[in-house]
Amino acid sequence: MYHKLPVSVNLSLFKDNLLLLSKRNGQDGGAWSLVAGRMEEGESPSLAMIREVGEEINIDIKPENLSAVLIMYGKFPEYM
Repeated sequence: MYHKLPVSVNLSLFKDNLLLLSKRNGQDGGAWSLVAGRMEEGESPSLAMIREVGEEINIDIKPENLSAVLIMYGKFPEYM
């Protein structure tokens, strides 16, 4: 079993001046947000973002197409 690290990656994907948002499920009650997720052990931020985009919205993104990755550090009670 792996343990997810408390590091979040978020994607801002623009096309024709429109921002792609995804509709969240479960505890977020259907809120709209950036595609996001937590890094897994051994992943780089770029690979985590590519994985999350594939899992959440079924889009393939190549590492060379990522110009920047936003990394958010925070306190997650389940990791303390």
